[in-house]
Amino acid sequence: MKTHDVDRVGRDGDVVTAPMRATFDSRDHTRRFWSRYLLVGMLVFAGESLATLGYLLSTLDGPHRPVLIALTSVMVVAVVACIPFADRFASMKWRAQYSFAWTIVAGVILAASIHLDRGFESPLFFLLALPIMSAALALEIRQVIACAVATVGEFTYIWLYDPHDHRSTSLIAMFAMGLLGLVVVAVGVSVARSRLMEEDVELRLELSMMATTDPLTGCLNYGAFYERLETEINRALRHREPLGLLMIDLDFFKAFNDTYGHLAGDDALRSVGAALMKVGRSFDTVGRIGGDEFAVILPTSTLQDASRIADRVSALLTSAERPTVSVGFGALDLSEPSAKRLVRDADRRLYEVKANGRGRSNAQIATNPSPRTTPYTAHDRDVAAKAIAERIRLVDHASAKALSILDSYLSASFVAMGFVDRDFRFVRINPRFGDLIGESTRGPLGRTIEEVVPNLWSQLEPFCHFAVDTNTPLANQVLPLETPSEPGVTRTWLANLHCVTVDREVVGLGIVLVDITGWRPPASHSFNHVTATIT
Repeated sequence: MKTHDVDRVGRDGDVVTAPMRATFDSRDHTRRFWSRYLLVGMLVFAGESLATLGYLLSTLDGPHRPVLIALTSVMVVAVVACIPFADRFASMKWRAQYSFAWTIVAGVILAASIHLDRGFESPLFFLLALPIMSAALALEIRQVIACAVATVGEFTYIWLYDPHDHRSTSLIAMFAMGLLGLVVVAVGVSVARSRLMEEDVELRLELSMMATTDPLTGCLNYGAFYERLETEINRALRHREPLGLLMIDLDFFKAFNDTYGHLAGDDALRSVGAALMKVGRSFDTVGRIGGDEFAVILPTSTLQDASRIADRVSALLTSAERPTVSVGFGALDLSEPSAKRLVRDADRRLYEVKANGRGRSNAQIATNPSPRTTPYTAHDRDVAAKAIAERIRLVDHASAKALSILDSYLSASFVAMGFVDRDFRFVRINPRFGDLIGESTRGPLGRTIEEVVPNLWSQLEPFCHFAVDTNTPLANQVLPLETPSEPGVTRTWLANLHCVTVDREVVGLGIVLVDITGWRPPASHSFNHVTATIT
């Protein structure tokens, strides 16, 4: 199965890379089988039809040649015309009925051609077994039996109405016995194939379930959950919908295990997973992403919605039979629409809960500041929790200060400046860049360059991919560009791409565009034209 790497922000602030497994899709598996079956069948039929046409053209003195040549030519044209649509036919629900009808029609036309071409004396007689052989490879048992009955009927028709029958009775009888044997084998193969395919699909589904599901709780495992999170983020951005996330942690779970045993700990984890899947909506996704950590994806949920759901989850999971839980929440921020940022926001609120007494959601801290009494109150105000809370405060302050300086610089700049993430979605632009693309400074946030300014993306795409993949900045790229703010006017822009890195990993690009229309650089200046080849 296909694997992908997805990054996650861990509790210690480090980025963790986890292998992601794609789930098995039985419908896609079946579609690919039918696509190959139909394509091979059409190619074989086309080849046999061309061979038949060649035989008829080389024996023009035979009976009924004009009719046979015309009929065979029509079949060649029909099957060749269908070959490009084999994959589309394979995606349709009626693909089996289509293949069955095609097999019956081909058998009838073949029997008529044999009858018109001297009956048993025709070399086409040996092709009579092809339809039943083709049916045995893919069709249902009842359809294979129907094809077998049709083939026997076609043989009988040729035998009864053959005016040129010069073969011995024993030879015809042996051929009939061979045809009956082929029918029996075809039905047997169809039965065995149907059972084998059912078992194969069931096995693949079971393996897919094992690869994506936590065996203890029945929730999605770490890899499958973060793959689903990436999918939901892309869907939310595409449909312009909010997206929420809950991070849930069992308080003092190690101490609970040490006190009551690992079996009790497993029961506690199992009950938490079951409760989360029960309380969630049908389209919410619950995952176990660590030993005692759970997370819930909340599609179409704003930050306020996530806060209310966190309160409800906290109340639901309060039980004397298991440790208390702390619940943090977050919502997708369009200024940085990534899984890292969403998880970091929810984790930060979870830290705040733990630093203020545990056993509740982040939204309950302000209304109930006193710590909940638990069997482990000695740990409620430990030094580590205070250090984490202070670190969060300092990081938030530093981030706000840095963003304030950045916004001031961007607003005052006379050049167009913007930042995009690794998927080339806009994270931030200054007013000059907004004027250039005909948008407000917040309008394109969360949308890709291709969606907002396709003509700019058509020129920038190879340079953007090169910069991100190689962590190499590109300077002085000359772009002739017609902007939405000045339709019909092509201006010359000087583009510079700068890689934005965190811990030596490229997380996005800074784009700087300068209008140099009408300006001629001195001979010592060297600019790269947009058509330059990147190697």
